Amino acid sequence: MIFKKKSIGVEVSASGVAFALTGGTGKAPVLERTAIRLFPAGVVTPSLCDTNVTEPQKMAEYIREAFNLLIYAGNRVHISLPDSVGRAMLMNLEERFKSRSEGIDLIRWKLKKNMPLELADAHLDYKLLNTRENGEISLLVCMVSKAVIEQYENAFLEAGLSPGTINLNIFNLCRTNEQKLELIDSYAFICLYYNHLGIMIISNNEPVFIRFKKLPEVSITDSRLHNEIRNSMLLCHKQHPAMTLAKAACLAHPAVSRQFCEMVANATGLEIVPLDACHGLKFVPDVAENRETLFPFSAAIGAALRGL
Repeated sequence: MIFKKKSIGVEVSASGVAFALTGGTGKAPVLERTAIRLFPAGVVTPSLCDTNVTEPQKMAEYIREAFNLLIYAGNRVHISLPDSVGRAMLMNLEERFKSRSEGIDLIRWKLKKNMPLELADAHLDYKLLNTRENGEISLLVCMVSKAVIEQYENAFLEAGLSPGTINLNIFNLCRTNEQKLELIDSYAFICLYYNHLGIMIISNNEPVFIRFKKLPEVSITDSRLHNEIRNSMLLCHKQHPAMTLAKAACLAHPAVSRQFCEMVANATGLEIVPLDACHGLKFVPDVAENRETLFPFSAAIGAALRGL
């Protein structure tokens, strides 16, 4: 079957680049093809401030090689980056603003004493979440170094591709499972995506807590995982004592998913909703439906769905 509208998502990590080509619609997405190319050690080193792309020419070559496997004529791609490349936070503002640029200025002013990056070097974006009865507005704010983003953009441009939206993995992983998550109005989204632990707590369909933690060489039995999850839940409860949660939506590699879900249940006391890279997806005949095969494309699939 040929779909008129297609979208390409691509995840970049220290280990390589993964592409997902999707078609169909946002409500009925179809995974048409995937491609992956592994990097030699040292080509990409994800970081908030330091040089990320240490060998741009090699990275561009690997990107192009993987893209060619899609056998697709379009060149616009939506990019997903490791959570450690940026910062995401929730913010409340009492001041109202009339334009996006004015909103960015207010955010910069409020963050000026707590920015992990120099103001002039930081690219900021935000999403308006809610306007409360008292006039206060709640925002989801994302921040990343301009120099870091340019490194990734330049590599894709060198490969002959056109960068579209650029986002962090945790948001694209949520997008991959959006059809399942939208059935729950309050939950803890907890993912172990390779060596990154992501926790985002949603109450009445609005994020109220976000935390990322890079845990190098962590195993599913590592007590650090249990402690990080438990401490995050306790902190969120302290910040929002009236909030009630019943479920935790969990995402981890299929090989350790059951153990991860059991550990999250023990750390949180919540009912577990297992997630994967395949929920809500249809497949063309030659795409394998094995979950272990598709897990490395989870963030790329979520990025691709943004373009449908």
